Amino acid sequence: MDASHAGAGLELGAAITPAVEEAFNEAAGMATGGIERLYVRGLIDRVRAGELGLLALRTGGETAGAMCYRSVDGEAELVYGFLRPPYAGVERAFLAMAIGALARAGAGVVRTGFTWPGGNLFIAAAAQLGFASVRRVSMAKDVGEHHLFSYVPRPGIAVLPWSPAYFDEACRIMYEESEPEDRRLYPLFATPEGTRALLLSIVQGRHGTFMPGLSAVCEIDGALAGCVFASQLVDGSVLV
Repeated sequence: MDASHAGAGLELGAAITPAVEEAFNEAAGMATGGIERLYVRGLIDRVRAGELGLLALRTGGETAGAMCYRSVDGEAELVYGFLRPPYAGVERAFLAMAIGALARAGAGVVRTGFTWPGGNLFIAAAAQLGFASVRRVSMAKDVGEHHLFSYVPRPGIAVLPWSPAYFDEACRIMYEESEPEDRRLYPLFATPEGTRALLLSIVQGRHGTFMPGLSAVCEIDGALAGCVFASQLVDGSVLV
């Protein structure tokens, strides 16, 4: 597609049509590994289950690409996106249309790591659209049959299972220890009330299925010093 005409004749849809499913299968076929292919193919099931929303880009009766997003508490996160090869060059138009659709649906913030194939082209488009760049590190571990935790007790330090009794103190720590970069990426961190709303949405299972058995707090000399929360996504991965 001629990039000079990017945006012309484009429209968004939210329906899972056979053409959209075929586009996802095509994207999965271009994935670099088996785990990534399973992830992409599983996105449609996550949309059907209501965990993710869908924005499918169409032009001339063809599916040009799609984005999947998660929306919680007025904040939207783009979790995956792609354009089919013939439609390279419309990243900016696609992203602008997606932002507009999410804003109309009530999102006050749109964020993403662009950690998907061809993400660099979307990153360039996002910069042109005024996205703020926040440096973050994303890491993954295949735990297999290995133990998740190998904590060795030390005098005065205790790692304890999560309990609702820690909620207020955990909110205080999350708010006081959040950095300016955190508050740019997650505006709810900017106020104590927003931080409470964020933690409440986590423990209520709105960011995946909350896993209290894999969530914990740390006490040093009897005072709460930190916390970690875990939620399981539909694809089986655990977000910490």
